[in-house]
Amino acid sequence: TTQQPYGYTKLYVQRRNNSGALITFEDQDALNGSALLAGTAPFRIGTRNMSSYFKGAIGKVAVYNYEPDSTRIMEHGKTMFGYDYLVLSGNPVAYWSTAGTDITGHGHGGSLFNNPGVTTLPNGDGSLVFNGTSQYVEVTTAPDLSVPATGILTMEAWIRPDVLDFEKVDGTGYVHWAGKREDGQCEYVGRMYGQHPTGEDSDRLNRISGYAFNLPGGKGAGSYYQAASN
Repeated sequence: TTQQPYGYTKLYVQRRNNSGALITFEDQDALNGSALLAGTAPFRIGTRNMSSYFKGAIGKVAVYNYEPDSTRIMEHGKTMFGYDYLVLSGNPVAYWSTAGTDITGHGHGGSLFNNPGVTTLPNGDGSLVFNGTSQYVEVTTAPDLSVPATGILTMEAWIRPDVLDFEKVDGTGYVHWAGKREDGQCEYVGRMYGQHPTGEDSDRLNRISGYAFNLPGGKGAGSYYQAASN
């Protein structure tokens, strides 16, 4: 937020329950003085730094330099018809097609590595699908893709994990489905844990989280969603 380093991270998760109803979860956590700086790491989808990989579909990835209000977020979940138009009407700084093209016209095109496939979203639109071992998209670093450009950054995507335990993981058993972070150039990530995380994270079964870091990566703040075990 514009108050950083005294602002917050916020995570919205929308999913359908067993009855088919759309449910929305929101979590907000204070930055606690973390200074968020622009680094040189590229923005990637499907991985953070090629040490772990998300397996499944990731579609409709967009980055905003402001915080969309909750009403707009809800509308994105309620309708997949005319979805591209709806997202573009919110003026994101980047929004990628399955070819890696930035369809906002801002020039943040992505390069596809190791030929990720294409699958279909519920509305019939295409989405990239990743094999969980080597496929990803990389976008060259740019000020628009970092928090300090406006003090606010929002990352939005539809994700569909195809497994609950990932083949190539980081740390205690998690992958990064998108983010802008390398060693010493840490900014933010979207993370998902597997079904069997270890150590102090052993209770984070399939948790979905969003984190913002100071540049060295030693201090960060995050928000998360975790479905009840039952």
